[in-house]
Amino acid sequence: MIHPLFTQFNEDLGNRLNAGRPADDFATFGATITKAIAGVVSASGTAEDPCAYAERVAHRFCPNILPYEVGTAAAFGFAEWNGRSLTDNAPNVMFSIGANAPVSLGIGKESVISKPSKIFPYVPAAK
Repeated sequence: MIHPLFTQFNEDLGNRLNAGRPADDFATFGATITKAIAGVVSASGTAEDPCAYAERVAHRFCPNILPYEVGTAAAFGFAEWNGRSLTDNAPNVMFSIGANAPVSLGIGKESVISKPSKIFPYVPAAK
């Protein structure tokens, strides 16, 4: 979700994110991500200290990896990230965290017509 949030109008940034090591993400991209989030949060007035909020979020987003503890339920929400299910609404979560305000894109679990299989590779059967 880093790409839709920060690189749709910055192809160079997207290319550099794809080429780098996740361990270097904050050092390389932290200032860019912090500045973008602080700008949105400042404009919308959703935090007392937009820069401090933005830096905390940049640390949460970097490294650009999604952790998952094998054998546990996937969860992708505001409180925690532990992988994500195929029907989790990652865009709503990421855009809301970035804006420090609720963002709804109108898509969710209810919009998934063919539910994923409960066994790997989780792809629903063809109809």
